Amino acid sequence: MAMVKEKNMLKKIILSITLFLLPLLALAQNTEEIEWINKLDTKAIATFGDAKRLFYSTFPDLSKQQSNTIKLLNQYKDDAPLKRGMIAAIIARELNLKGSLFYMLTGLERYACRACIAEGIMSANSSENDLISGPELLDIMIQAKIAKEGN
Repeated sequence: MAMVKEKNMLKKIILSITLFLLPLLALAQNTEEIEWINKLDTKAIATFGDAKRLFYSTFPDLSKQQSNTIKLLNQYKDDAPLKRGMIAAIIARELNLKGSLFYMLTGLERYACRACIAEGIMSANSSENDLISGPELLDIMIQAKIAKEGN
C-alpha cells in the first residue's frame, strides 16, 4: 500500500514539474523568435532566408497549402540578398492579390511588385530590383498581414 502511494506521489510530482516547465519551454521559443526579429530589425540588407522564415511565421497555414508558393520559396538561395520583387512574388501569389493577374500570366516579379503597391503593401516609389532592409521587410510583412485580414 505504501508503494502505491509513493508511485502516485511520484507521478504527481513529475506531472507538476512537467506542467511547470512547459510554459517555460514555450517562452524560450518565443524568446528566440524575438531575438531573431530584433536582429532582423537592424539588418541593412535582408536575405531571402529571412523573408522565408518571416513569411512562414506570418502565414503558417497558407504557406503550407499551395505548392506553387513552396516552389517559389525554394527558387532562391537563403543567403541571397532580398529584392523587393522576390518577396512581392510570394505575397502576390499567396494572398491572391487582385492586381496580380499579369504576374500570374507572366511570372514577372515586376507585376507582383505592382500588385503589392496597389494593395498598399509596398511603397509606390519602389522597384522590383530594390534591395530590402530588415526593417522594410518587417513593415512589408505587417502590411501583407493587414491586407490578408482585410480580404
